[in-house]
Amino acid sequence: MEKEYSKVRDEQERAKTHLKIKYGGLIIKSGLHRESKDVILGALISIVEELAREPGSRMLFQSKGINAFLKT
Repeated sequence: MEKEYSKVRDEQERAKTHLKIKYGGLIIKSGLHRESKDVILGALISIVEELAREPGSRMLFQSKGINAFLKT
């Protein structure tokens, strides 16, 4: 039983680590890694608020993201 629990916990930790690496890479790619953690969190919160206020901004953000990935 303990072995099964440990295996599930390890899988969950690997999934969390993968997400952190994936999204940390986006922060680096965007250039936000040069900012303080407070600025980064504030900017992300502002994006969430913008998406709630203006759903059409999602397409703009998506387009900018696609273009950024194509530049590499």
